Amino acid sequence: MPAMSFQDFRAGIDRRKSQQIVDQTGLYDCKNAFINSGFAVKKRSGIDKITASSLTVNSKGLFEFDEILYVVSHATSGNQTLAGYGVDSGYPISTLLKTLAAPNPSSGSDTVAYVWQFLIFNNKIYLVVEYASGTIRHHYGTAAQFIAGTNVAITDTNCPNGKSAVVHDSKIYAIQPESDNPAYVKYSATEDPTNWSKVKDSSGLLGIPAGLEAMGNEHAVAVTSYRGFLAVFMQNSIQLWKTHPNPGLIELDTTVDNAFVESLNSLAPINEDVYYLNSTGIHSVGQKIYTDTMATSDVGSPISDLVKDSLSTYSTSEPLALFFPGENQYILVIGKDMFIFTHSSKAGLNAWTRYVLPESVTGIAKYRNYLFIRAITDAGAENLFSFNPSSYQDATASSTSSIDVEILSSFNSLGQAGTWKQIYGSDVMFEGTANLQHRWDSRSPSEETTSFALTNDTRPGTLIPVELMTTEISYKVTQSDNTDFKLNGLTYYYNQLGLF
Repeated sequence: MPAMSFQDFRAGIDRRKSQQIVDQTGLYDCKNAFINSGFAVKKRSGIDKITASSLTVNSKGLFEFDEILYVVSHATSGNQTLAGYGVDSGYPISTLLKTLAAPNPSSGSDTVAYVWQFLIFNNKIYLVVEYASGTIRHHYGTAAQFIAGTNVAITDTNCPNGKSAVVHDSKIYAIQPESDNPAYVKYSATEDPTNWSKVKDSSGLLGIPAGLEAMGNEHAVAVTSYRGFLAVFMQNSIQLWKTHPNPGLIELDTTVDNAFVESLNSLAPINEDVYYLNSTGIHSVGQKIYTDTMATSDVGSPISDLVKDSLSTYSTSEPLALFFPGENQYILVIGKDMFIFTHSSKAGLNAWTRYVLPESVTGIAKYRNYLFIRAITDAGAENLFSFNPSSYQDATASSTSSIDVEILSSFNSLGQAGTWKQIYGSDVMFEGTANLQHRWDSRSPSEETTSFALTNDTRPGTLIPVELMTTEISYKVTQSDNTDFKLNGLTYYYNQLGLF
């Protein structure tokens, strides 16, 4: 009897074609789950609330340094006690959430609107803070200085005080505000990010002439590190610069056209590459260098429609991204949507999935295999949460909610297109219990069979009836129980009936 099994989901979500067809290893949707290195689909961790009360008003962001979680405010504030996964006794993260005070030196009452950069330089903290007035200031000091409220704002008049900055080659490289139409990338003195005027060591009035090397009238937008180069994002290109502590030895290596970033905090490394977001989707510096064209499919193309929808839905949310080493993932958050790219060179795994969270994310931090988020309610209250692998539901500010897993395939012709098939049975290879449904007509994708629950591996038992006459089939697996779940595979049994 003919049979076809689906047990390799390494492609993850792939929407470059419609539901009518997709590679057998791909899925049309995979919500609240990720693809592991065995190519199975694993339910994501639940989130635990780790703050007993809402965060201090006027604090922003969420950052980890030296096994302590921090938020940033314009004023000093007492510590808040944390409890839960990652922060309880026996876990590495401190049970005290601390506030870093970074006041606007021109106006101490000017509240923090956004923290653009949290960098570690020589075991001290380098902050780039934007205030409610629109002023942007750079700060540098020890954690103790920030906590005490000591004014650590950089006073050098050549400090660029723009949004984007990076630690690179024993210096801070940074860009002036976009309103200044920055043509130069400025850099601090070697090993001294408070000094931007030191002769023959820092940039002084000028800096790296990125604007002069651009093809058109472009200004610099962002900076990051890429494989030992300083990557400078212009409005429509990326420049790779060979840097050196001696400014006289800095030189341009490569210019890559047709690339741009629009969300500065979407820049994040993954292995030896850097991913970033713009209005067309998620891209990688590495792929742009090798293809040098926006027309070439990039790393984010399988989920570009989902990302565009999310950008539209949460247009007021600032996208955030980081590299999570716990699962070797690039994680991009836009409002309540979290896009997950799981990668393994050894396993040949490059898979996108997505999480839908109960509240909008305003901050994200990680430490080893621990992942923390800051989320806001519709009423404006903010709390901290941690992803707990032993939890199978989500905590919110005041309650808990189920995690709605949905794994949806495109329509598959079971090896022979255009032929009528009698599908009479199926088997599933689950870890846990979930509901299974089938779809049989790509012209009416909303039509589904009745949902029924299955548990574990059904192959040794009675055949699971399907009873469909069709040329194509699609499966839908859902689960919302307060339990773990993994999809290892699914098999269809059928008879070929020929043309019709």
